[in-house]
Amino acid sequence: MINQTIINIRENVKGNLFILVFLVLLFLRVNLDIWGDIVIFNFRNFPPINVASLVGVLLILFGLFFLFYNKCEFYRMPLFFPILIFSAINLASIFYSADKIISLREFVRIISIFVVYCLSYYLIRTWKAFRILIAAILLSSIIPV
Repeated sequence: MINQTIINIRENVKGNLFILVFLVLLFLRVNLDIWGDIVIFNFRNFPPINVASLVGVLLILFGLFFLFYNKCEFYRMPLFFPILIFSAINLASIFYSADKIISLREFVRIISIFVVYCLSYYLIRTWKAFRILIAAILLSSIIPV
């Protein structure tokens, strides 16, 4: 009985931690688009990375970690395959684009939106969590960083 209670508490904290990290990354991702021109990393053969792209990549990595860590069957989500096909076309367009760097940046943005959709589908399970998500989205659109 006590062991089950400890496991439930651990799972609840872990779930809340994932939700908190997700909401913070979502808030930052939306607000940091204003700094899209400020480059923070510039390597020789790689495209320059700005703050918004870095947070987008962190959001993608966090989302992939969450989906694989929790063994989510994300292919069963509604609209998974149409979004996957759209993302594959977007990826293919990078190779024949006139400006590959901008196309790559837009691909990361599209994938981060897809990851936000997947995370929202799996993390937001209660009305309270849904209201917090809506509040975070509204707050991020009102208060630019």
